[in-house]
Amino acid sequence: GKTLCAEALAGGLGRRFLALGSAELESRFMGETAKNIQAVFEQARHEGALLFFDEADTLLGKRLSSVTQGVDNEVNAMRSTLLIELERFEGIAVFATNFAKNYDEAFRSRIGYHIEFSLPDLDARKRLWDRFLVDGIPLTEQREALIDHISAHSEGLSGRDIRTCMRLALPKAFLAADRDGGEPKLSGEHLLAAISEVLASHQQIATSN
Repeated sequence: GKTLCAEALAGGLGRRFLALGSAELESRFMGETAKNIQAVFEQARHEGALLFFDEADTLLGKRLSSVTQGVDNEVNAMRSTLLIELERFEGIAVFATNFAKNYDEAFRSRIGYHIEFSLPDLDARKRLWDRFLVDGIPLTEQREALIDHISAHSEGLSGRDIRTCMRLALPKAFLAADRDGGEPKLSGEHLLAAISEVLASHQQIATSN
């Protein structure tokens, strides 16, 4: 929901939405990343755009105190350039991250507002499932009862996770139809299996970290 909120903010202000991630800024040529940052801020100034940095912890992390190789110098130069550009920038810059604790304090102090996006509660999950479970999808059970059931079993999932669940569950309906015959219909069993897969992937990531 962070990106969607930033897009809505840009739309509400009548500004162009200029979204960037580390992949768009980093360069395989030494010294180019800092130049890319300068160019991005200049473009935002010229167009009056809202500048959005996704996965910003990769850009706003702590500067390296022990520099051992050229790439370390590049990282420090990039972060110093970003600090300078933020100080000069009079427009709107939005940074989104899942790891705010990794921000360098020098960056944190330059950010005017910090907004926490918590995971959706039961009511919010119901509304998300209602949005993604569009009316045209044939179901094996009553729609409202199904939404209540899967909402109760999807605690800990974000809106993006719920969308992923839908993408995992829909093919299961077609596979079941191929196996058993008849028209494909989405069931609570398909959705619960998809939810279990997504929750299991979360657990694997948490364990590996």
